[in-house]
Amino acid sequence: KDYNDKNLEGKKIFIAHGLQDEVIPISSARQAAKWLTDRGELVMFCESNTGHKISVNCVLEMEKFFRSQD
Repeated sequence: KDYNDKNLEGKKIFIAHGLQDEVIPISSARQAAKWLTDRGELVMFCESNTGHKISVNCVLEMEKFFRSQD
């Protein structure tokens, strides 16, 4: 499906990624975050020194992210 600004309009996006991810490179996550922010989307990005999983720090940041949605 093609990207359409209306698909994400008014929504915030949370991206968490491990610096040591052996499955998906950190550069891909950074590129996705940049691509979205360049289009005016509100992105919260959390990097941590982990592999292909979400760190405790990013889970805490994600909790803050969801609380801010209210």
